[in-house]
Amino acid sequence: MTGPQQSADAQAALADEVRELSARCEQHVRDAVGLALDGTVETLPILDHYVRLSVEASAGRPELLPLLSRTVGAYFGQVVADHLGGFWYLPSDDIYTWHVCLRSVFLAFNPIGMAHAALTWSLGAEQLADGPPSELRLAARYRDTIEQRLAALPPVREADFFTLSTRLEGLEIAAAALGEAIATGGQGDQVFDDDDYAAELAGVTAPALH
Repeated sequence: MTGPQQSADAQAALADEVRELSARCEQHVRDAVGLALDGTVETLPILDHYVRLSVEASAGRPELLPLLSRTVGAYFGQVVADHLGGFWYLPSDDIYTWHVCLRSVFLAFNPIGMAHAALTWSLGAEQLADGPPSELRLAARYRDTIEQRLAALPPVREADFFTLSTRLEGLEIAAAALGEAIATGGQGDQVFDDDDYAAELAGVTAPALH
């Protein structure tokens, strides 16, 4: 878990915060549905079920959504990092800057943003936009290739599109397509680290309040 703008102590504190948020998600899910999350992709459908319950439970308490986005996003981000070989990029305590970045291909995403989208898509465009972005971050030269690959997938219902299980499938497909493109270009042995991602993710911050 890294971030070039932070001291070692600040980075350690943010890494601890992510782990605490993830652990809190596991506890909340256990309390809500009586099932344990074990950090594997096989438990994401359980997390999706918890998200649906949380949307209903927070209908009259929108102030719960930011914390839910953080806890769910921290767990989801760690699952993806472990599954696809990635790391947390944490340059500041602003959650808009938090990303999980893959090592084998240049691909990053904000898991808090994906969790926020899963929790708010049914509440309207204003609520959906009031959180970190959920799009994939990748090198510009590969963007068209990945967009075409994802656009060729069979359509899914809007409710299914925003589930974290579906998001993982999209990440898997994008990572595989990028791997193919890198191998074709003769760069299949490249490993990306936080320095490689710094320029792409520089300047990503929460929007100013007006």
